Amino acid sequence: MHFIEVKTRTSDEFGYPSDAVTDTKQKKIKNAARHYLSSRRGKWEDVSFDVFEIMTNHLEDCM
Repeated sequence: MHFIEVKTRTSDEFGYPSDAVTDTKQKKIKNAARHYLSSRRGKWEDVSFDVFEIMTNHLEDCM
């Protein structure tokens, strides 16, 4: 079971996308996972928490 947080940024002016996954955000994700697993009788041993960070770049009139 993977719990995934996806963060997107258009520049690194304010840091990388994963920088936005603060301790507070991690606690919220873990609480959501705990609630989900308890309703499904899941096991913590089978859980992974992942962050996907996406940097976007919009190119105008490039063709």
